[in-house]
Amino acid sequence: MPSRRALIAALPAVALAGCTGTTTTDAPAEATATATGTATDTPTATPSLPTGLEPTADGVAVDLGAMAAGSLAVEGTTVTYTDPVETRWVTSAVRDGTSIDDPATSDRLRAAGPIPLDGVPAARLLPVFDGTRFEYRLYANAAFRDLADWRTVLARPTDSGTERAYEAATAFESVPGTDLGVAVVSNADATGGVGATEPLLPAVTNYGYDALTSGTPDDITGLLLSRRAVSTGPDAPRANFSFEYADGSVTITHEGGENIDAKRLTVTVDGAPADASFSGTVSAGDSVTVSGVGSGDVLELVWRADGESVVVARFEAP
Repeated sequence: MPSRRALIAALPAVALAGCTGTTTTDAPAEATATATGTATDTPTATPSLPTGLEPTADGVAVDLGAMAAGSLAVEGTTVTYTDPVETRWVTSAVRDGTSIDDPATSDRLRAAGPIPLDGVPAARLLPVFDGTRFEYRLYANAAFRDLADWRTVLARPTDSGTERAYEAATAFESVPGTDLGVAVVSNADATGGVGATEPLLPAVTNYGYDALTSGTPDDITGLLLSRRAVSTGPDAPRANFSFEYADGSVTITHEGGENIDAKRLTVTVDGAPADASFSGTVSAGDSVTVSGVGSGDVLELVWRADGESVVVARFEAP
C-alpha cells in the first residue's frame, strides 16, 4: 500500500505570468436581419487554447514539446532535456502524506496525462525552456486549486543537499479558453545568482521550504520535480549497497566497491531526506538505519556532485 511519508524536501516578489492565448473575436455591433425580420446576434468565437494545450473528451491535454524550445523528450512523468543543458526531471505527487503511485489515473491527485475538468484534483508541473531561461509552469484544475493554500518553492541543488532559491504563495491566473489556472515562476525569479538555464527543483505543496527540509509533515500534499542525471557518467561512484528491512526500519550497508564521501550521499524516503545519514567516508561494512519506514516506502541512496544527482541504490519496503 502507498506510504504515508512526506515528499521530497529537495526542493520573488514575482508577478506570475499565465500563458498567452488567442484573443476572442468581437461580434459586430449591429444585428443581422433574418428573412422573417427577426434579429439574430452574430455568435462570438470561442477563445482558442494557448500553444501546447489541447481539448480532450473530458479535459485538457498538455503537450510540453509544443510549449518548449530546446531538445527534449517526455515519457510518462519523466522529462529529459538535451539542449540547452542535459538534465532530467521526474514528477512526484503526494496527497495527505501518501505518495501517489498511479499519477495518470489516481482519483486522489492526478499529476500526469490529460487534466480532467471534473471533481478529480489534477495538475501538471512542467519545466519549460522558453528559449532564454527555464520556467516552471503549474497547470491546475479548480479542484486542485481549491485543495490547499499552495506555496511554490524553487530549491537549488548543492553538493550537500539544496538551498532555497525562491518561495512565495502560489498565484494562479486563468488560462484562456478553459477552466484551468496556471502559475509560473522562472529562474529569473530565483535569488543567489541562479543562471538562466540552471535546472532547479520546483515544488508546489501546502508547506514551505523550511518545513519540507526539516521534517516529514503527515499531511503534506502537492507536486514536485526532482532531478536525475541523464547518465551516471565516469565520476559516479561504483559501490554495492544492501537493504535489510525489519519492524519498520531499514538498514543500509556498504557491501563493497568505491569509498564515498558521506557529504555527497543523501538517504531519501519517497523523495524526502531521511532522519538518518552516513558520516565521514563510507566504505565497506559501514551502515545506517532508517526508522519509521512503512510498507511500500521507496528508499533511495542519492549521490550528488556538480549540481547533478544519481541514484546509486534503491529499495522498496515490502
